[in-house]
Amino acid sequence: MGWQFNSGRFQKNKSRVTDYSWLIASIEDRQANIFNCLQQCNLNYYCSYEEHNSTNCNMLSEYVSNFLVSSNSKIIYKKVDFSMKFSTCSNSNEFWSLKLNKCLPCPFDFARRADLPHACFRLATNTNNFATGKSNCKIYGASLPRPKTAWERVYRWGDGTRVGGFGPGEPNNQGSNTTLQEKFLILADHLIYDADELASRDVICQYT
Repeated sequence: MGWQFNSGRFQKNKSRVTDYSWLIASIEDRQANIFNCLQQCNLNYYCSYEEHNSTNCNMLSEYVSNFLVSSNSKIIYKKVDFSMKFSTCSNSNEFWSLKLNKCLPCPFDFARRADLPHACFRLATNTNNFATGKSNCKIYGASLPRPKTAWERVYRWGDGTRVGGFGPGEPNNQGSNTTLQEKFLILADHLIYDADELASRDVICQYT
């Protein structure tokens, strides 16, 4: 059974969540209106699953798929055949703002990627360590990227959401089980690795 919306469709599954680490947001909904809950998930770029109860709508990321078990009493909705409204940003110098739900211009020297239409990015001209890279991005009103699309030492991005998409055997903390050796993250070959804070790398700034 599916629920159809203008920009997406949901598939109903008899499953329950065993790990809420991948919870994106829990929105109070005292009326327990399933259509309102699904619409909230429909409008959220990172929401792939939605469940609701008598008081809340719970939006969960794609990674929760590994923590679903069959249930006769619980229902979860999976977003399928989904295309976001931000695809209507026809100007290549604009991005779809997830905060304001509309197209906004990229800042000077920033560019939108076709496969990442919800932000603008800028590649720094020099390599920097984490602290310097973060400070330089802040000058432009931007931040270091937070790719969200696992077994972990539970890393979380600056906005509180959990990190997924680590490379094989990562994070490994340089093999140490006693002291924290690597507390920062780098992106290489589309995967995430933990790294020393003084490591000098290419820096990308993300504007949202």
